[in-house]
Amino acid sequence: MKKGSLTIVLLTVLMSCLAFAVDKVATPVASFPGGMYDSSPFFYGMLMVSCDTPGATIYYTVDGSDPLTSSTRGTVSSFMGMSVIFGMSGTATVKMAAVKDGYQPSDVVTYQYFIRVGTPVAFPGAGEWKELPDTVKLSSTTPGATIYYTLDGSQPTKQSAKYTGPITLTKGQTNVIKAFAVKDDGSPDSFVVTYEFKENPNLILLTEVLNPNANADYVISKVISEMTLDEKVRMVWGAGTSQLGAAGNTYAIPRLGITSMELSDGPAGVRLGMIGAAGSHEATAWPNPMMLASTWNTSVLAKIGEAIGTEANYYGVDIMLGPGMNIHRDPLGGRVFEYYSEDP
Repeated sequence: MKKGSLTIVLLTVLMSCLAFAVDKVATPVASFPGGMYDSSPFFYGMLMVSCDTPGATIYYTVDGSDPLTSSTRGTVSSFMGMSVIFGMSGTATVKMAAVKDGYQPSDVVTYQYFIRVGTPVAFPGAGEWKELPDTVKLSSTTPGATIYYTLDGSQPTKQSAKYTGPITLTKGQTNVIKAFAVKDDGSPDSFVVTYEFKENPNLILLTEVLNPNANADYVISKVISEMTLDEKVRMVWGAGTSQLGAAGNTYAIPRLGITSMELSDGPAGVRLGMIGAAGSHEATAWPNPMMLASTWNTSVLAKIGEAIGTEANYYGVDIMLGPGMNIHRDPLGGRVFEYYSEDP
């Protein structure tokens, strides 16, 4: 065969291959890189992912298996316009791949996340007490973690006492608890934390404002002065330990007689968590405030307010985060409906 003819044949074969070549789906990307984290980077247990190929479906596994073939694979969910993997809480190996009809599957990509075990938390909290609590409970935010502790001031190790239940405090003396938490899944051990409980009979408690002839201003100022900086920050910051699943709660400081207050969203009634979620409750869903305000019927609104208050009291809600009032000029505001307004 002549050289020119051979060149033409080769070019023809090459062009044929190119004509039947299939594009490859872009490799999925996680919202943050793998590595070691001192606290969980997963926002409400979610890992956001993306793929540059429009219309691609992303599969994933968290057990080390192949996301293209495994029977345990999951499909990335769509949530508020984002692609999300739910259920992320601690150390995990995430494998992902994306597919699309008419395309070659993407490469399999692996993200390894090593999340430090949650530092043990003491309840009730440490510090000065007018009278020491009988017992102290330890817990870790990492499910399945094992806690080790000491009571003699020494550094705890895996050979120290294993926490299995409430620790009894000794009255009349300072009690020091040192603890750390571990989990046998590759997670780095938690940091060691020290909790010191001591008695101070001269402490003033917030509950003393209830005493006859109590000077409320004096009691409150004294209690504030007795709070640690950490307790003050937590008081402003709030907590997410509400048993109502409403809108969180305030931080309790039992040693100073400060209780937790339950909060609830309430523009259209008492909101008590996601419907169907574990521990959620039900309450009346009223028409939204903007619609109610447009009736100009103050008598009806007063009755609705009374009914909302009755339900809040029934469930033990201390503060309702609503209602609100505003004059709206832009119908595109996403939370416009939550306000009493003359502009329906």
